[in-house]
Amino acid sequence: MSRPLPLAAGGIALWGPGLLAMLADSDVGSVITAGQSGARWGYRLLLLQFLLIPVLYLVQELAVRLALFTGLGQIALVRREIGAGWAWLAGAALGLSGFGALLTQFSGIAGVGELFGLPRPVSLGLAALALLAC
Repeated sequence: MSRPLPLAAGGIALWGPGLLAMLADSDVGSVITAGQSGARWGYRLLLLQFLLIPVLYLVQELAVRLALFTGLGQIALVRREIGAGWAWLAGAALGLSGFGALLTQFSGIAGVGELFGLPRPVSLGLAALALLAC
């Protein structure tokens, strides 16, 4: 069994990029969805957004605490606690949501490239090369 990671050992570095990105919530899908819902519904959904902020933060912090305490990721914890079949299902759901997020990022890159006069294949090709280079 993995030993827990001490919080003092890494401080804020242990939060990881996922939690910090969640706090910013500035990916293409979020910005477009917020813009479209604002254009359609105005300020009527604003209260709901404020009510969801603590819930979203709580879920992300729970994931961080579980990872720090157990030293395992989500899929390893699911496998250990409820079985391999559920771990495969959870992994497939995470993979599918990650693929969807990647598609929204590429659609945003294509849109911004067109704003600057770049054809879609050029801007998407450059983005794909940059992603593969990392």
